[in-house]
Amino acid sequence: MAAVVFDTNIWIAYHPRILPRSLHMSVVVIQELLTGAVDATDVKKQVAAKKQYEREGKLLVPTADDWIKAGKVRLTVTAASGGKRDKDKLKLTCLKVIPFTAMQTNKYPRPIWHLISESNSVPTRDFVYGAPIRGMHPAITDATPDPLEPGAAYRLVVEAGNFKGQHDFVPIARTP
Repeated sequence: MAAVVFDTNIWIAYHPRILPRSLHMSVVVIQELLTGAVDATDVKKQVAAKKQYEREGKLLVPTADDWIKAGKVRLTVTAASGGKRDKDKLKLTCLKVIPFTAMQTNKYPRPIWHLISESNSVPTRDFVYGAPIRGMHPAITDATPDPLEPGAAYRLVVEAGNFKGQHDFVPIARTP
């Protein structure tokens, strides 16, 4: 089962209470939640969560290479927006994740996640693989994203109006 990771904005906006068993936590998210702590109780909760995820082998600690990959993805999105910076959100019109193996054998490879928006895309700064994006819907009615396979190569294609960007990535299995 593929790991699920919620970004800080998901924790803040939705306060998820029912969590998937495959949930992992990034130390970066814990740091950001600590930054917004309102009192000592919040701090204790985050420190306790960090220890629990660490014990369970579900604490993700980015390496230098992870940060480089993240920078490349952000650069791709910035380029797709015509050079606008992070504070500017994009009205996404199409998002696809395509396995490299499918691109090598098919002229028109089937994406494992494909969302589209005809006109009502909500300006978006970031998203989580497989999660709904407001104003977008699956290109095929009721389609759900396939899980990502660790070690397999994928291409993320993001379109925002006339702008198009892509980034190749390989998910890494996290071992306890």
